[in-house]
Amino acid sequence: MMPVMLRAILVLSCITVAHAGTFWYFDDLHYDPTYGTANESCMEDTAGTSPKLRFNPRGSYFCDSPWALVEDAIVKMKDKKSDPDFVVWAGDTGHHPLTKTTVLNDATMFQAMENVTTVLRREFPGIRVLPLLGNHDWLPKNNLPQNSAPGDFYHQYADLFRQAGWLSENEANVFRKAGYFSTILAGTNDKLKILVLNTNLYLSKNTATSGDDPAGQFAFMRE
Repeated sequence: MMPVMLRAILVLSCITVAHAGTFWYFDDLHYDPTYGTANESCMEDTAGTSPKLRFNPRGSYFCDSPWALVEDAIVKMKDKKSDPDFVVWAGDTGHHPLTKTTVLNDATMFQAMENVTTVLRREFPGIRVLPLLGNHDWLPKNNLPQNSAPGDFYHQYADLFRQAGWLSENEANVFRKAGYFSTILAGTNDKLKILVLNTNLYLSKNTATSGDDPAGQFAFMRE
């Protein structure tokens, strides 16, 4: 799980009479496609102090999430509140391999994001989703770069979210720069602006950034 400070969504409002609304926020799904087989994310009880691992269909306390848990979590969100004003998906969809991974690569990382996108579209049709990136949504982890390149995850995710109907073409173009964008929330008479930021750029473990304003994100915020 990444510290809260590494992700940010800012709401800028000029509304004088508040509208009572609702939204869903979720993060850190950490889907492990090897759950129940190679179990790459499962902690071994080398000290013998914790219960023996039991691979229940919907997860184990000592492992990242199987797909059944990921899907059920989103379905239960829908069951509790099916018509929020928007949904914030705050990243960290990839798992934590504790051994040398056999499956975590660019293709499987993107597939995990695509699978979650599919379930969100199915369970929340027509609802705006605001996607943020976590440090486990990139390979190598933590190193989300300040300079994008054609075909990298910034571009792949922007295309995915654009096709899902969550980003306009202009917002997707901004996202391709370094995983951030701004949007005006529908139904607020153009008075509610949301900034979705990529604060992984400031992570101390990130060796792919430099300078005072990596990817020009501070300049973007001032615009």
